[in-house]
Amino acid sequence: MISNKVEYRLVEIEFYFNCEQHRDSSTHEHNLDAWQWRFHNSGLDITLWESDNREGYGGILIRSIKSLDGNFTNGPRKVVSQLFRDQGTVSEVNNGIRLVEKSFDDLYSLHDEENRILSTWRHNIGKSEFADSTYRYIIDRTLNNKVKGREQVCRKYLMDHPERSDEVKQWLGYNLKLKSNI
Repeated sequence: MISNKVEYRLVEIEFYFNCEQHRDSSTHEHNLDAWQWRFHNSGLDITLWESDNREGYGGILIRSIKSLDGNFTNGPRKVVSQLFRDQGTVSEVNNGIRLVEKSFDDLYSLHDEENRILSTWRHNIGKSEFADSTYRYIIDRTLNNKVKGREQVCRKYLMDHPERSDEVKQWLGYNLKLKSNI
């Protein structure tokens, strides 16, 4: 993503989608075409549609970004604020906000090979019927920068990879114990 001339990496996103087969009450309804910017009270989405006949709608909420020089912005509203700060004064001509295509190799050549994309539950959505669905994606090295709900992310990661408890300890700075069902 580029905002004016500042390049960012999307490091935390959440997917929301609502259609007849997938009734997600957490999804903000809209009538925009796919791949549009949509600003709302929770932050900034990239809009989605199910098909040309618009049977469903949704968005990709941008929760966290990291500039290529390492500045981390955490939280959907803070992301919007940062992107607008990049635009400069109201009289400046700038290049706006846009997505740029990067190959997988390009993304990982910017960072060490330790990066993993983690999937976990969406943050703070309450009692949604999809509360247990893993529609939130995070690049793991951002966990050291206090991503919201990082224990929740690590707990899900440990559930999927119990052999990697040392990694979780390194991310959090302490051992995280999974709750027993007994």
